[in-house]
Amino acid sequence: MKEAEMHVAEAETYVAMKQAEMHVAAAEAYVAMKAQWDKSTLAEAEMCVAEAEAYVAMKQAEMHVAEAEAYVAMSEAEMRIAEAETYVAMKQAEMHVAAAEAYVAMKEAEMHVAEAEAYVAMKRNGSSPWSVAERPHRTQLDPALERPPRPWSGERTNEQRRTSPL
Repeated sequence: MKEAEMHVAEAETYVAMKQAEMHVAAAEAYVAMKAQWDKSTLAEAEMCVAEAEAYVAMKQAEMHVAEAEAYVAMSEAEMRIAEAETYVAMKQAEMHVAAAEAYVAMKEAEMHVAEAEAYVAMKRNGSSPWSVAERPHRTQLDPALERPPRPWSGERTNEQRRTSPL
């Protein structure tokens, strides 16, 4: 779009310049014609030429203003594009971070699953992953081995003991 606007501005400037050249040419032809007919009107013809030259200078100034405005508009558009590209890059980086965090969480979950599977396999084979000093009570490993509590003695279940803050 900015290229189209620049082409429009260039075309308008070109048309204005051609119109000014036509005015200068018309003034020069007028001066030549007047010089042939009457030498006394030469000053008037020179005044017409001066007006035409002033018109050309004014159009050139307008062309410079139009070029400057087009440059400013283009620079502003480039700044907006750069801001948009920066925003997009930031959002892509955020997405990559989120994807990396999700991947790490998934891998951690896979590790937990693998550890649980290894533990289950060791238990089936009868081996223990703990040393003798670290070995938990057998009822902590298999709740089915837990004996029922004796309520008459005020005894609690192993589950109650594990979850109790006391």
